[in-house]
Amino acid sequence: MKLERQLVGSALLPGQGSGSTFSGENLPPTLVHSEAAETTLVAVVDDDESMRKAVGRLITSFGLGVEVFPSAEEFLDSAHYEDAACLILDVGLPGMSGLELQSRLVASKSDLPIIFITAHDDEAARLRALQAGAVDFLQKPFREEALLQAIICCQPAD
Repeated sequence: MKLERQLVGSALLPGQGSGSTFSGENLPPTLVHSEAAETTLVAVVDDDESMRKAVGRLITSFGLGVEVFPSAEEFLDSAHYEDAACLILDVGLPGMSGLELQSRLVASKSDLPIIFITAHDDEAARLRALQAGAVDFLQKPFREEALLQAIICCQPAD
C-alpha cells in the first residue's frame, strides 16, 4: 500500500529563514495513517543529536517507524540496516561520511533509497549524491513537507 499525503497548512519548519534550528514541534497531521505507514521504518543518520531527535519526532508524527543513529558505522552495524524502507542521511558525518556510506551501499547493490540532508550548500556533493541515485538532497533547515514528499517518493508503487 502506497503512503498518501494530505496537504494541511504550510508545515514550514519553525523559524525557517531566521537561522533557527529544526524542531519538528506543533506539526499538523500530514500523512494518512495506514497499515503500510505503521510498518514503514525510516532510518536517520546524523551526528547532531538535536537534529536526530527532531527528525525522529517529525517522522513519528507522520505515523512511521524510525530508528536514529549518530554515525554511518552504527547504522551499518545495526539490526535495522536491512529493514529500513529509506535512509535519511547527513552528508557531513565524522568517520565515514554520508557520501561514503552511499558509495558503500551502491557497491553492495543495496536498493535502499537515500534522502540526504545537509547544513552546507555544496553543489558538488549534491550532484554526486543525486548522480549516485539519491532520492533528494535537502538543505537544513528544510520544509517538513519537503521531507515527507521525499519519503513518499521512496515508497514502492502499488
